[in-house]
Amino acid sequence: MNGMLIFKNFTTYLSLRLEAIAGVLLVASVGWLIIKRLEGVILKAFVKMRLDSTLSIFLKNLISILLKVILFMTVLSMAGVKIASILAVLGAASLALGLSLQSSLSNIAGGVILLAIRPFRVGDVIEIGVFSGKVHAIQIFNTVIKTADNKTIFIPNAKLMGESITNASIESKRRLDITFPVSPNTDIKKAKGLIQEILNKNEDIVRDPEPVVYIGEWGQAGLPIGIRVWCKSADYLAIKQDVIESVKAVFDDNSIQIFVGGG
Repeated sequence: MNGMLIFKNFTTYLSLRLEAIAGVLLVASVGWLIIKRLEGVILKAFVKMRLDSTLSIFLKNLISILLKVILFMTVLSMAGVKIASILAVLGAASLALGLSLQSSLSNIAGGVILLAIRPFRVGDVIEIGVFSGKVHAIQIFNTVIKTADNKTIFIPNAKLMGESITNASIESKRRLDITFPVSPNTDIKKAKGLIQEILNKNEDIVRDPEPVVYIGEWGQAGLPIGIRVWCKSADYLAIKQDVIESVKAVFDDNSIQIFVGGG
């Protein structure tokens, strides 16, 4: 009789535990799906508010993390874990936790400051130390940039706050400076005229200010013929490549030698 009672109590307890576990898993799964759905709703709301895309993504990620923390604490509570005890332990260990998370907190603070002062936005082409590329995302802890050869670089936000940042996309126009060192025996007027003709034919070059072709200081690198032209920032690299190729071709056709050292 006692054996039957023990078995009955055990099965009842097991049934209750399985129901509790199923409930915890259900809440965790549904909660996770709801958070993912809310992320999309939040982004759409930010778009309707015409909020800057960089700020929108950052805020969406921050809200997502907070919601996931709340869900995690809820699941722990349903599983029988005493949240108050956990919070008490965390409070007692707050100093150690703060020190261990110092770099992470610095990165979060750096991300907030970046969004506040706006030295760059998603889509801008920037240079940071030895890195250069297009800003792909400003995340909670890192800023992600894509290089010209399609590498992805993650730079901690805290590091960005201590670096000089060059933004090539803030201004709508950029000045392109190129120097073509030619042999000292070159017919300068002819060479300048050929380059000027190339610049005049390029419709992507801005005409105000006017393109300039000039002679630089004579040094060890031959006789430098320089150009200064203005163009749209987005066209900078394409125009640079086109001008260099065109000048090389027309110099070859007219027997004008590019000086490579040695006279």
